[in-house]
Amino acid sequence: LLSRAMASGLPSLNVLSPEQEEALKEEKVSTYLANEQYLRAHPELSVMVSCFLRAAFEAKPRAPQPFAASFFTRPQLRQEVAAEMVRQQKGAAGSDVAL
Repeated sequence: LLSRAMASGLPSLNVLSPEQEEALKEEKVSTYLANEQYLRAHPELSVMVSCFLRAAFEAKPRAPQPFAASFFTRPQLRQEVAAEMVRQQKGAAGSDVAL
């Protein structure tokens, strides 16, 4: 398909100009940094995803989407995430022991 587009004199749809490539690279970096900043501000998201994956791997549901919907709408999810965050903080504090 690409060679046909070139042979016909049409511009390739798969090639960016150097300026476009640079703009895309800058946008990717900017998005990555913004996402990283958001995740650092909300550590509960990582814990929530980790809890979900653990539950999904244990249950191995045939229909993962309804399982996910059910998991994330459970009334006790907030308490479970908070408890897991406390557990992880205690584990991290215990690993700070000097040798």
